[in-house]
Amino acid sequence: MANLRSFLLLVGALLPTISAAPKPASRSMARSDNVLEDASSTESHLRWVSDLHARNTGKRDTTAGIEKTYEISGWKAYAGEFDDATIAGIKASPEVAYVEADVLVPAPKLLNEQKTAPLDTLEKRHLLAQPDAEWGLVAISHRSTSSSSDYVFDSVAGQGMYAYVVDDSIRTTHMEFENRATFGFNAISNNNTPSGDHGSFTAGIIGGIYAGVAKNVRFIFQESTSSLYTITLILRDSTNVVTFPKGRNIHQSSSMTTSLSQSSAFPLTAIQTNQKPQINLISVKVFDERGASPDSVILSGYTWAVNDILSKNRTNKAVINLSLGSGNTGIEQAWVDAITAAYNQNILTTVSAGNDAAHVSQHSPANVLLAVTVAASNKSFTIADFSNYGPGVDFFAPGVGILAAASDSDVSGLYADGTSASAPFVAGVAMYLQSIWGLESSDYLVAALKGWGAARMVGKLKNSPNLFVNNGNGVD
Repeated sequence: MANLRSFLLLVGALLPTISAAPKPASRSMARSDNVLEDASSTESHLRWVSDLHARNTGKRDTTAGIEKTYEISGWKAYAGEFDDATIAGIKASPEVAYVEADVLVPAPKLLNEQKTAPLDTLEKRHLLAQPDAEWGLVAISHRSTSSSSDYVFDSVAGQGMYAYVVDDSIRTTHMEFENRATFGFNAISNNNTPSGDHGSFTAGIIGGIYAGVAKNVRFIFQESTSSLYTITLILRDSTNVVTFPKGRNIHQSSSMTTSLSQSSAFPLTAIQTNQKPQINLISVKVFDERGASPDSVILSGYTWAVNDILSKNRTNKAVINLSLGSGNTGIEQAWVDAITAAYNQNILTTVSAGNDAAHVSQHSPANVLLAVTVAASNKSFTIADFSNYGPGVDFFAPGVGILAAASDSDVSGLYADGTSASAPFVAGVAMYLQSIWGLESSDYLVAALKGWGAARMVGKLKNSPNLFVNNGNGVD
């Protein structure tokens, strides 16, 4: 039987788009002088590959050959299983830029998981200042060490934005997502059910109503004065953020104004007055209960997300989060090209730096230049002991003792560690800033993220930048 190997093969059609991307010479990609300029040329090349493979393998294996094709705004690739002779022929083709092995990526894992009480029993204050917030939310909304326990955020945060979560799926019915999470694409199976907590957890950090970064809410609260509640509007100006007294539970009502008797279940009720859409969370499933997935599957989910954003005119309104990756791989050109092509279309990709306590340059796709790579900080603002590091890191974000949604029920939550938690903090802040400022390009959005970043890290940074993500509200 023919010896078949799985490879990703990148054709020259990607070159006109990619060559325009800013990058240092040391990170320049392989290229071909013979560019496939149109669909017919691409189809002709794919037919040639299929014919070559058929000749080399005969009828010994009819299932192998080209299995997946990819395209992002001119970048084109294909993946499949091929015998050595076919691979040699493909490599020799002037139409092919390079050939890479289809790397198996381990399923992303959260570290030190600890289940919590159901999230609907926790105090929920969906306010412009969320008192007693989790430390990660407090940290990204203050520029220096503060005794405050408030998460301070703008009332339009996340409005009309889209976060694509490439992971093991999202529990879309979870209370944290308020019917804002939907299934987008399944690259690995026909079952959209999450295979673990990971995807729901990362989505919860981006846009959960209690534990999330990007909350688009403006609320009224009702304080009991006698037998009825008095309605008071919470507003924020440049000098003051109104907060609730501690120890008050809050829940949401659909009405604009009302009077409630003291028999109401909660002594304090939040009523949403901003009816514009909040951030939408799109599940892109690339992992299942089998664990590891090949790059070809993950790239299939990623390219679907990019093209869905492009086809629905969501550029400058969307982010793709990749809390995943593999170590000891070095640069994978397919990921360089795909993420760069997306960036050039004004689609930002946030990526976890990895949990190997190693240099990020060996962790893909975190080592892609135009990915926004995020390492983990602990509560003391030192590098988490598991976090990858190095000059390829763009930001630090909270990554130890983080609370977010779990997938085993619609109210479950958990605390966990990992750079998988850090990347969605930056994804959430990116959409937060984009919803406020309407930035026109990926370059502007990255500049805004870096401009608002705070030099909060202490201790040995291992050549990583001292830049902790901040939501730019101006609070010290």
